[in-house]
Amino acid sequence: MPVAVIVDWYGPCTGLDAFRRMARIDWTVDGRTLYMALGSHNKVRYIGLTETSVGRICTRHDKLENEDNRTFFMGRL
Repeated sequence: MPVAVIVDWYGPCTGLDAFRRMARIDWTVDGRTLYMALGSHNKVRYIGLTETSVGRICTRHDKLENEDNRTFFMGRL
């Protein structure tokens, strides 16, 4: 059975440091949070889901730290 989900995306943040700052300051809401990294030509490089955005995004994360990532977005379900 297909499922549709509507996501409000916030961003873009250019660079991982700016993205982590946004997560710490503006995104301290508990609950499921999506996050996405885009590469050149807006190619989706990674999408993740977390219960605590600050805990997952602001710690070491190999997929987010990839040097090919250009912009980042945070999504609320």
